[in-house]
Amino acid sequence: MEIGDWRFQSEATGAPDLQSPISNLPISQSPNLQSPISNLQIISPQTAYLVTSILSDDVARSPSFGTNSVLSLPFPAAVKTGTTTDWRDNWTVGYSSERLVGVWVGNADNSPMAGVSGVDGAGPVWHDIMRLAHRVAPLSFARPDGLADVQICAPSGMLPSPECPRTRWEIFAAGTQPTQPDTQYQRIAIDLATGMRATEETPDNRRAEKLFRVLPPEYHDWMVAQGIAIAPPAAEARPGGSVALAKSTAPPLRLTSPAGHTAYQVHPGMPQSTQRLPVAGLAADGRLWAELRLVVDGEVITTAHHATRLDGWWPLSLGEHRFWLEGEAVAGAPTTRSGEALIQVDEFRSDQLTYGVEP
Repeated sequence: MEIGDWRFQSEATGAPDLQSPISNLPISQSPNLQSPISNLQIISPQTAYLVTSILSDDVARSPSFGTNSVLSLPFPAAVKTGTTTDWRDNWTVGYSSERLVGVWVGNADNSPMAGVSGVDGAGPVWHDIMRLAHRVAPLSFARPDGLADVQICAPSGMLPSPECPRTRWEIFAAGTQPTQPDTQYQRIAIDLATGMRATEETPDNRRAEKLFRVLPPEYHDWMVAQGIAIAPPAAEARPGGSVALAKSTAPPLRLTSPAGHTAYQVHPGMPQSTQRLPVAGLAADGRLWAELRLVVDGEVITTAHHATRLDGWWPLSLGEHRFWLEGEAVAGAPTTRSGEALIQVDEFRSDQLTYGVEP
């Protein structure tokens, strides 16, 4: 058995590098095998530093793991957790500028654990080993040349514009930093009488500028779900100087979950109550609808009245299934229906085992 010392080579390459073994322990009645070990740089020092910066950011991981979690240490350390789909294995792997520690937790007979994730099972062990292995706090990760600190518009990732509401500093590999000012935040003149975009004919006393976040059409559903104001459509000019509102081409109802043409598996070793699929839909224009219904294979699974969106859960069931959102904008109006999402649910197959990774 060889015990190798993995060290983060911050002074030299800035990338993980396997060094020669520090000890060789022969196992009784087994061959003493030696394998040549050579140094091999896998990624650039700049990329290694950026990945390390992300994985060592306690603030960034706090929304998922909370503050002062087992992944937090009193010295700089990068860490990642992972869990197999069937709860048989969970991992926590992390490193300081001096040592790398990887911890696996699972049952010796390979049976599933009871919903133990990487941060719950391997995380506490990793935390304690890292504390014991660093009696003296290690140095911070050395920063290589070839990096640029740039202030960006936080929501868009572009350079700040005068309209950008929030900025932050980010680190980039030199040459990859953004170069264009933000274009997402725009001030748009609104006609106060109609709530639509002002035109050349709109009197000054009815004009007001409002700040909107303007994103591509594919983000429309997300913006509505997040409560972000949608910029009103432009008006179309009519003969004689009058205007008409441009008609929206977006479907009035959108199914936002599940995504169509996706496949799921039912695992026999997991509680049925945990094997559920989120189902959601919304009114694309953000207006209240008299009634909304989520439908699976023709059966209504949940209903809402005077609502702009609807959320529910559907227990996984074997076979092919169709989902859609339907409803009436006002009482007594014809039923409007969203597009369908088709999914497939099969039995779990061990040869298709995937790894679920915590955020």
